[in-house]
Amino acid sequence: MFTKTVCSLLVLASAAQGFKFTGPEGDSLDVTKNITITWKQENKTTEKQLDLFWYTKPTDLLTLSFMIDSDVNITKGEYVWSPSDNTRKELAKYKDSLTNSSLFRFQAEFYDGDEKSQDDVFSDNYTITGLDDADTNAGSPVMPTWGLVAGGLAAAGLMMA
Repeated sequence: MFTKTVCSLLVLASAAQGFKFTGPEGDSLDVTKNITITWKQENKTTEKQLDLFWYTKPTDLLTLSFMIDSDVNITKGEYVWSPSDNTRKELAKYKDSLTNSSLFRFQAEFYDGDEKSQDDVFSDNYTITGLDDADTNAGSPVMPTWGLVAGGLAAAGLMMA
């Protein structure tokens, strides 16, 4: 049992040490466009897949992380990510810090066979652009005229009952 655990940890550590993010290139990411995340695997390991996340810490008290995809094939060397509207809306809440400071990065997670041990590798940090168009409201405000219409219908319904 102990030998199996030690062997799993050594394989896991070698997978993480042999993995390095090489892109996206540049210092800034536009979340209105597709983003190509690239990496290289410096040594051949038994690990063939990783879980891919975006990660940010926009304030000292808040950390956000979201899984982009699971079981990504390591040998492909890249993943094209299309940020969703929900991702843009969530990031737009912290627009000031994310556009002014390099606080956004990608994270690769490697697990041993039993998923008891995990090793993480992080990309470089980036600033975010493209958050100007993201609407952070949950919905549009209700116009007063609709309130009057709804109230009138409710009153009419009570009179007819």
